[in-house]
Amino acid sequence: NPETTGLYTNNTGYVSKADAWLTPQKYPPAVEINIEVPKRNGTHFPLFQVGLGGPVEMFNPPQSYWGQRAPNGGVTYEVPSGLEYPSDVDFVNRTWSNPDTGIVHAFHGRHWGNWLFKLADRDEDLRYLTFGSGGFQEARGSRGGAEWYVENIFEELDSPGEWFYNQSTKTLYLYPNGSLPTEGIGTNLESLIEIRGSMDSPVVNVTLLNLEFAHSATTFLSDYEVPSGGDWSVHRGGTVFVEGTKKFLLQNCLFNAPGGNGLCLSGYNRNAVIEGNEFIWSGDSGIVAVGTSEHIDGTLGTQPRGNKIIGNLVHENGVFGKQTSAYMQALACQTELIGNVFFNGPRAGINFNDGFGGGNLLKNNLLFNHVRETLEHGPFNSWDRLPYLTDVKTGTASLMPALSNVTGNFIINTYNSFFPIDHDDGSCYYLDTYNYLIYGGYKNYLGHSKTVQNNVYVYPDTSHNPFCAISNAASRDYLPSGWGEVYSNNTCLIGNPNIYEFGSCNLDDPEGLIPLT
Repeated sequence: NPETTGLYTNNTGYVSKADAWLTPQKYPPAVEINIEVPKRNGTHFPLFQVGLGGPVEMFNPPQSYWGQRAPNGGVTYEVPSGLEYPSDVDFVNRTWSNPDTGIVHAFHGRHWGNWLFKLADRDEDLRYLTFGSGGFQEARGSRGGAEWYVENIFEELDSPGEWFYNQSTKTLYLYPNGSLPTEGIGTNLESLIEIRGSMDSPVVNVTLLNLEFAHSATTFLSDYEVPSGGDWSVHRGGTVFVEGTKKFLLQNCLFNAPGGNGLCLSGYNRNAVIEGNEFIWSGDSGIVAVGTSEHIDGTLGTQPRGNKIIGNLVHENGVFGKQTSAYMQALACQTELIGNVFFNGPRAGINFNDGFGGGNLLKNNLLFNHVRETLEHGPFNSWDRLPYLTDVKTGTASLMPALSNVTGNFIINTYNSFFPIDHDDGSCYYLDTYNYLIYGGYKNYLGHSKTVQNNVYVYPDTSHNPFCAISNAASRDYLPSGWGEVYSNNTCLIGNPNIYEFGSCNLDDPEGLIPLT
């Protein structure tokens, strides 16, 4: 069963490949917004840029950094329109009476996440599966995929524990696992509790205490959006959905197999405390915090700010969505993540999709067994491709975020993780101190202004990038990066004699050797 095994096991339940991926659907070009004033001078990602409609019209709202013709750091979003399945798949000689009930799960070609599509049709002669809606569960897109499987086909009901619901006849079919159940649970509720206020009229002092939330509906074919310039899309919803609140408290609750996200903090939320809860078997992420902005302008305050995520246990997330995490935030800031235990997930344990506002604190967390089904990521991941005006650092509108602190964390960099703290494209204004990091070194990629001190790196040469520190950034003219990086007083246990990798540095130009000082 690929839902409960996955790519981290020997018997994954996936078909290993397609013979071919069908050409992506054609779309008109997006309408592009490029804001040149204000801009972040002296950085690799100076401008706020976004594409509206066209190739990203399937997102809601229909906009994305990756909708542009030439997004800085990547290519325009597109996904295949179907696949040609191999001649030796086990269903090749079985006819499906209603293929359009099917759902196809497929990994991104570079394993940056996965897609889920409604199946539109099957051509048995050409061995084609043609996709309907879907493919928006990650933001980058690709012309081809990787491992895949198809579910929800009546003729494939052939193993104990499987079931199929015929919507037209309202009949539930079950393949028993040795005995028949005496009762069943069905749900069509995405959110079991919704709390909705506004910035002008917030809901204040609501507490949810000692509750179990179980079996909410799946959301992987619902609306997804690309909130900012990171790689991720997100469904703005959850088993508990909270928007427009002050001093919301969620404490000692169990989220048992949410169909999508466990908890969603959407838009304006101030001083929420999420403490001592367990999230297990989430369809997407355990906790998401997602704000809004008026393009570059985030000064209106319609974001989660000043919230505390303390002492939570989040594991086995990403049953359906593989570009998901224990905790994810986008257009949110001043978050405190303290004393949490996050493990067993398909991608990052903690993901910051942007650098909006900054002022975050990650302290005394334990992260392990992440990036189990994807690639090129870490247990903690950050991006910062888009500038935002906020008032977080100084109280007045500025593109400069407040410093975020990553301190005292224990992170084990196993499975397919590249770096324990993965500061990816453009990440800046971080202070990483006193972390104990196993099987990985320090990374800077196209970012700047990070101070990394008094950390312990243990055997980074057993990972995909066998160095104590790597900086792939050294341009000094057009789109500069790599400046203001301090790497000092760290301890690194390593067998590889080459302990630093300077990537783009020109060793004959001493003035260019600025990524690590």
